Amino acid sequence: MELTIAIILIFIMVLLDTNSLEKFLAVTAPIKNRIKSNLKDSYTNFSHDIANIAENNLSSEKIIKKINLPNLWIFNDYTVSSRHWKTFYSRRYRQPTSPIINLCIKSVIRHSHNNFTIHIFSQDDLSILIPEYLDTLKNCSSEYMRYNLIKCAILHKYGGVWIPKDTLMFNSLSYRDHFDCNYITTFGNNNNNYMDNGISDNIIAVGKNNKLIGQMLTYLIRNTLTFQNAITFKQSINKHFNKLIQSYEYHVIHNSSILEKCTGDHYTIEDLFTTNLVKFREGNLRETISMNLEQLKDLREFNYILRMSETQIFNSNLFVGLLIKKAFS
Repeated sequence: MELTIAIILIFIMVLLDTNSLEKFLAVTAPIKNRIKSNLKDSYTNFSHDIANIAENNLSSEKIIKKINLPNLWIFNDYTVSSRHWKTFYSRRYRQPTSPIINLCIKSVIRHSHNNFTIHIFSQDDLSILIPEYLDTLKNCSSEYMRYNLIKCAILHKYGGVWIPKDTLMFNSLSYRDHFDCNYITTFGNNNNNYMDNGISDNIIAVGKNNKLIGQMLTYLIRNTLTFQNAITFKQSINKHFNKLIQSYEYHVIHNSSILEKCTGDHYTIEDLFTTNLVKFREGNLRETISMNLEQLKDLREFNYILRMSETQIFNSNLFVGLLIKKAFS
């Protein structure tokens, strides 16, 4: 009863003193606006202050040059769709880079532009970068075969680090030695939810004219005339890579990719796009994590993520949103 009376008295006092109420609103309004502004600025700053790369302009070759630094290659290929039209008169429309892939590429730029010369290129740039392989690439009916042929041709000719476009980076690759023609550096094992056990060739670093990459290139060219679907289904390229690297004298292992959860299991695509917090093994949150976005296309319940804007992903309550915040913190 006493509490009710006290509340009524306070309410009457506020009504009588309208000046106090106006003062209170005048003081609190800027604070509310400042909070909203800071939240907006935090995203805007992280989104745009990354080597002046525009949000939807990551599909043509962009080079962030640094003198005497190793190359870092990101193949940002695009698709041409007859289903998604830009206008009624444009029946075949070049699909823009997915916002989540944009975020991954920007995270690599953010953490690597001081240590590497970064090359972001698409299929439009192959005639300049590797013209000698264009005829061979035409024989590739499998995207898996074509992607690996481009990767090995680029690395053998120019050397450097190859990073898939769906890689989210938290820190710069701390290992930048051994870029002569002999050494090859790998950065983790295969995720056994999607690949057989073995060393991952997703992220690799080599010097140009590397012997092992040359052997891989020979293997790929020879198999462009075979039944390529079988090679894709059996993951033969990674298996051949593992076969070669087992006896390779100059192999450097730098396990810096996130792979295992606290349970010891490898993470799944569902783990990344859940609203639950996923705990990785202590000390395992290092430099990179693969989003495995090729797997995402086959999961209908997660297809919407590919259509979310960068802001929506960043502000979402999905676990991947938390990872992206960490990448840009």
